[in-house]
Amino acid sequence: MTDQMRFRCIRRVQDELRRYDNSTKINTPALDRLISEGAYFRNAYCQSAVCAPARTSLRTGCTIERTGVQHNDMVSQERKVPIFTDRIEALEGLDQILVEKLGYVSEYYGKTHMPKSLFRSKSDPEAEEPVVQFNDFDYNDGTFYYKDDRHVFKTRRYLDHFLDNGDILPRQKSLDTTTNTTRQIDSYSKYPYEPIQLDSRYNSKSGIELSAENGFASYERGESNLKGVYGLSEKYTPTHFTGDIGRRALERLMDQPKPWFLTLSFKNPHPPFVTPWFPYMEWYWQNRDALFVPPSINDEHMENSAYKSMKEKLPGYGDPIKVKEWMAIYYAMIEEIDHEIDRILSTLGDTQKNTLIIFTSDHGEMLGAHGKRSKNNFYEESARVPLVMKYSGYIDPSTEINEMVSHLDVFSTILDYASASDFDRSDGRSLRPFIEGKEYNIDFDEDVVFSEWDFRIPSIENHTIFDRRIDDRPCLLVRKGNYKLMMQKIASTNSLDMMFDLEEDPYEMNNLLGKNGMYATENHIHKAEHMRCLLLDWMQRMDGSIGYFSDSAANYGEGVGDIMEIRNRQKWKQTGFWTSENSLEFGRIAVDDHSNYVRRENLYLGTRKDETIDVSSITIIGADAAYFSVNRNRLEFHQNDCQNIMVKFSATQDNWKGKTSVDASLVITREVISGAFGSPNIYVQIQLLLSDYNFGTSIQNPDTEKGQEHELDNPGNIGTEQESDETVANIIDVEIERTQESNVETGGTIIDVIWSNINEFFGYEEDERGNKSYQKISDRK
Repeated sequence: MTDQMRFRCIRRVQDELRRYDNSTKINTPALDRLISEGAYFRNAYCQSAVCAPARTSLRTGCTIERTGVQHNDMVSQERKVPIFTDRIEALEGLDQILVEKLGYVSEYYGKTHMPKSLFRSKSDPEAEEPVVQFNDFDYNDGTFYYKDDRHVFKTRRYLDHFLDNGDILPRQKSLDTTTNTTRQIDSYSKYPYEPIQLDSRYNSKSGIELSAENGFASYERGESNLKGVYGLSEKYTPTHFTGDIGRRALERLMDQPKPWFLTLSFKNPHPPFVTPWFPYMEWYWQNRDALFVPPSINDEHMENSAYKSMKEKLPGYGDPIKVKEWMAIYYAMIEEIDHEIDRILSTLGDTQKNTLIIFTSDHGEMLGAHGKRSKNNFYEESARVPLVMKYSGYIDPSTEINEMVSHLDVFSTILDYASASDFDRSDGRSLRPFIEGKEYNIDFDEDVVFSEWDFRIPSIENHTIFDRRIDDRPCLLVRKGNYKLMMQKIASTNSLDMMFDLEEDPYEMNNLLGKNGMYATENHIHKAEHMRCLLLDWMQRMDGSIGYFSDSAANYGEGVGDIMEIRNRQKWKQTGFWTSENSLEFGRIAVDDHSNYVRRENLYLGTRKDETIDVSSITIIGADAAYFSVNRNRLEFHQNDCQNIMVKFSATQDNWKGKTSVDASLVITREVISGAFGSPNIYVQIQLLLSDYNFGTSIQNPDTEKGQEHELDNPGNIGTEQESDETVANIIDVEIERTQESNVETGGTIIDVIWSNINEFFGYEEDERGNKSYQKISDRK
């Protein structure tokens, strides 16, 4: 697992996108190989685009309304707000289930940033021993142990070991403020680095503190402002320590009899954005002029956005030259992770055949898009994540999943493969039907994804006072197909809603709602209503007996409950009777338990006007009507209501053979029976289509830019060779990884690096022992 990695920062992904043609691309051979050997989820989203909420949802499969972790600081023990604390204590995490109910050994190395309760015994709350066996390593004596502290402190302990051995100089001595340098201290390692232009301390006197007293504004003092070249080699980075300890743990776990669950959580490419010059950054720096910067860096379109650009406060985030310097560091950080993952997978060796390997990231990084940095929003760069799964014998190589999926689903999928779905009380669903080409959409539309945001934090002194309003920015995201809606969760607020068509507008620069919502086209209004109804359906399913989305208690006086607020919100043009589609296209056809070809799709309809609509008849007509059926033949709805009609396609191989088209339409007879005006019966005809009449898959991926398609093979039935009551022997959870085998061994240890020229500070010199700081790789491609 990595932290804050963009889903497009994978070579395989960039090779498929025309926007990266003739650009410097990232090198991630290990991750590319993992994709080719497993299932790659093209449209995966985190549950909340910030660290602790995202990670807690990933580990529990629960929405942030249910976890109570809506802010990073909610995992801190001092913030004991009853409603949130109760929700946190009620959670059950993967480690607790796998260890206490299935007999696994669990170990976790790297960054956690989740509630501590998830690593305590659930069956025995008084137990002193955590369910995670080890999470730390002592380089002095080579032993593993468990220590409940933050990863930053573990990293500094590892560095102290090498300091005590004389391999590296003391932190302040290596800074050397007596010479005319501009080196600064990295807040994570406490070792020096040389800043690039977007760093707040670029060209400042060496060793200056990021403080108000030194003239730095609040937005200039956080970790996101630290960007530069690390003064130590790749042997002394947080990435290397996590990978090195992970490999040692893996060798031990493979040599013991129990099934195991290993998590390696790389802290990078989260800020501080600090990385060694060799062996990765040199190449990206030298080729940085050809790095791709999206047109959204020009933030004029942000006038119709609910979010704000950083450019007003920090103009450098609108400067492509400076952003490319940052990108060179970011790409290098990812490739270093990729290299460590390659070593981990090599260590795993043949054990991979009996191991479920999962790779993802907690959220993304804006990296200058829309003039922004960090995450904390619903733009693709922030909310969309890479997700790969490999399980030999159960997941076919090169399986590509175009359906919308969520981090909530990873929890359920792991338990499903471990034959432990009976213990699944989460809000997710197993992804095996997508992976194995089996039937889904049985009870509701599953090819849709949702994400949440509520970054308010209560005051420690007064739990009823929060640091911001709930309408600070959009709180709910829904994506279906190419359309993506971001909504505020207070009906009356004037803060903007946002909707994008990712096929026509892959950079999300044309908000179809927002300030122009009252002038939007009929098609866009109907699509916004469709997305709003999908969101309402999802919240009602997630509501539970506690009322996570209907009770306003967790909102502390703001609004009357999320479901009612979304139901009543109307900040785009009001419409009467609407349908979600003019034609209903059936996606990838699956095979059911009776060897029939099947697919279900949903048509939504509703009204936003003060009227009651009676749908008196729902029928299917046409020469091929027999292949289709509906789940209801009549319905009634009122203002702000929306309902769905599920249409099922079913055929056998014999009666479908040779067909190249479909002649069928859904006919709806409706009448307004109350309201300002009555009306006679009106007939609405919806044409029914198949995406592929040969039951293969040819799916438009919005990220290929319009017109560039991916031809995907039907993965068929997978996993039939093993009985369902067998469990996965091992699980390795590696979130967002890149790997490349370096063809150069680093010689010696790095004591200090002196940059001789402020504009070209990436040279290397010898340390006091005569060892070169870095060695050059000249044949990178």
